[in-house]
Amino acid sequence: MLEVWRTAPRFDAGRGSPAGWIATIAHRRAVDRVRSEQAMRKRVERVASAAGERSTEDVEAEVIRGVERTAVNRALETLNAEQRRALELAYFGGLTQTEIAGELGVPLGTVKSRMRQGMVALRRVLEAAR
Repeated sequence: MLEVWRTAPRFDAGRGSPAGWIATIAHRRAVDRVRSEQAMRKRVERVASAAGERSTEDVEAEVIRGVERTAVNRALETLNAEQRRALELAYFGGLTQTEIAGELGVPLGTVKSRMRQGMVALRRVLEAAR
């Protein structure tokens, strides 16, 4: 209404009705507001992407991975040294069971047993932690 009051001297009855003139002013203001909001949203998105901002889903997934990593590391600490070493060489070192046997200087069957027993113990500890 303030805009109507300010621009009243420019109203021309020959070009239309007062209601139409007021509606045009309101429409133009609404369009300006929508465009302003869109421009601001685009600026925020541009700045966020330039700053490398991560989405909520990315942050949540990272937190979950961190919690899981901590739980696995704590569970690994409960294993005996032979089981832990065999599993670390396999999962963190990328070695096959045959390569682990050569690395540790033990028979392949021993490596398989240590890994199996270690995995069973890990499962038990991780399930208890839930």
